[in-house]
Amino acid sequence: MRRFIRHLTGMFVLLAFVAGALGLGVARALPVAVSEMEICSEGQTRLLSVDAAGRPVGPVHLCPDCVIGASAAPPGSLPPPERPAGRITRAEWPAPHAEMAQARPRPSARGPPVLS
Repeated sequence: MRRFIRHLTGMFVLLAFVAGALGLGVARALPVAVSEMEICSEGQTRLLSVDAAGRPVGPVHLCPDCVIGASAAPPGSLPPPERPAGRITRAEWPAPHAEMAQARPRPSARGPPVLS
């Protein structure tokens, strides 16, 4: 019985790997939209992906090979960070007091508590 469960677990792991690989293959084979069209109506904007003939296509799925590269912004596309407004000064800490600098009291030795 233990051997059967071990083989069954291995088959489930193998099936998970195969399903993941098939999912990536399907993602690579999806059609890519040629351009995007922005439609403004009734006070709302909507981006619509269209193919070469101008027909709308479904939502674009990201290619797993390009996802990491697409997450990095190209140089010069982001504005430089702004300097904080006002003046930055160093915090001044008060000098330690004499009573804070005294030695710690020693613990007094005593016996265990009496239980009554």
